[in-house]
Amino acid sequence: MNLKAYQLNIRQLLKSEWSPNFKEGSYFQALSQSDELAIVKEIALWWRAFQMEQNCPLSSGLLKQRQEYNQAIETFYSKNNVSPYVEAAARQFLQFLEEWSKEDIVRIIITFEKAYINVKMGSNETYTFYWDTNPYDLLHYALGGAYITENTQDMLTYKCTISKDIEGFFNVEALNK
Repeated sequence: MNLKAYQLNIRQLLKSEWSPNFKEGSYFQALSQSDELAIVKEIALWWRAFQMEQNCPLSSGLLKQRQEYNQAIETFYSKNNVSPYVEAAARQFLQFLEEWSKEDIVRIIITFEKAYINVKMGSNETYTFYWDTNPYDLLHYALGGAYITENTQDMLTYKCTISKDIEGFFNVEALNK
């Protein structure tokens, strides 16, 4: 077996994409069932999760609040060829979450975070969103605060603008419905 084939087999084992059989060699079969591989997988996943928490704190926080974060991270890394560059990986993660999540509350936060990251990274684009829920309440929830119930929602629409021309990169304006 050449080095390229060996590395590919190791990568497939790490991503749980391959389960070797006896014909493919006792080394890979033993490795696939080893405690050591399980530990390496756990460490790799922990490290990737940590990177996403640092670069996508709103989406990560919201998914943690909803107890969906670990599943999202595992699915993302096992099903995608993820960039080794953390900024690119973060964008890939947010793109994955947009397709993976069916919940409006998650999609709202993902869309906000993508726009915020783009502006923070130097984009000249201005993003405008209209929300039926106070964005500050939703952002508070994403960062670990109390869940918003229908009783705490008011009868206003909120215009949220994200731009490099705004101090702190975003502002919120309450509008009458």
